[in-house]
Amino acid sequence: MLSTISANLMFGMAAWDIGSFLNNAKSLAQNWGGLLIMLLGAIGVVAAAVIIIVNLIKKSQNGQGAQVSWVWAIILLIIGGAALTGGWNLFSNVASGGQKTIEALGTGATWLPTLFM
Repeated sequence: MLSTISANLMFGMAAWDIGSFLNNAKSLAQNWGGLLIMLLGAIGVVAAAVIIIVNLIKKSQNGQGAQVSWVWAIILLIIGGAALTGGWNLFSNVASGGQKTIEALGTGATWLPTLFM
């Protein structure tokens, strides 16, 4: 009994097989990838705020239009905010939705016949 406990403490309870290694690597990549996506989202939100403020200042100073399109600034703000708050889960859910669509198209299930009935 004591030797089993000491062996478990010394070698740990982790399995040293390829499946466990790949599962741990996938989990670690998802965590780091999610953090990277959130960091890029924060950068995008800050950049959008700077672009919007600079455009407002330029417009008020010389009365000319913005150098950067307002549409691009708003898109950057929306996508950056989504990436900041959603992280890995947001893009994973979007990708899984695409996978379901591709599988439905591959099995021949389409929505076109329902339009004409």
